[in-house]
Amino acid sequence: MTRSQIILVVVLLALGGFLAWSTKEMAFRYEPQPVGGFTRDVPKNLDGLWGEHGDCTSKKARTLDFMDGGFRWKKSGAGGGRDNYGLVRGLYKYDLGASRVFFKLNESTEDTVSHTEPEYDITISGDTMVRRHVFDGFSEVFQRCRDQEPRKDVPKY
Repeated sequence: MTRSQIILVVVLLALGGFLAWSTKEMAFRYEPQPVGGFTRDVPKNLDGLWGEHGDCTSKKARTLDFMDGGFRWKKSGAGGGRDNYGLVRGLYKYDLGASRVFFKLNESTEDTVSHTEPEYDITISGDTMVRRHVFDGFSEVFQRCRDQEPRKDVPKY
């Protein structure tokens, strides 16, 4: 091997090593690692689909689907229009097995934000969830949807 070929191999190996090392960061669109007790992992008691008034299947159903890294939502009466569905990426903060969860918004299909404080204060009691918006105090009540398949995907745009 010539000297230029050796240099090329070393450069390619270094570049490959850097890409392998940074793959985890790239998976979350260059988001920094969670700090202050926040995590991307959804608590087990919140994971899955929740419907307003327990309605999870009708066309008028308003739902939230919590998963690792955020949640999906559907407005009531959604007929398939783009504005009736959305995706929110963020971080959770909770104690193991806790009934109270804080959610800090990082990014949504509507906006990119960076709050230092949680956006939602979520209280879970059995199959009932109350989601309170921290900044304006507005609360919503949802019931856990039955007969759903467990899923652990990361929200993508």
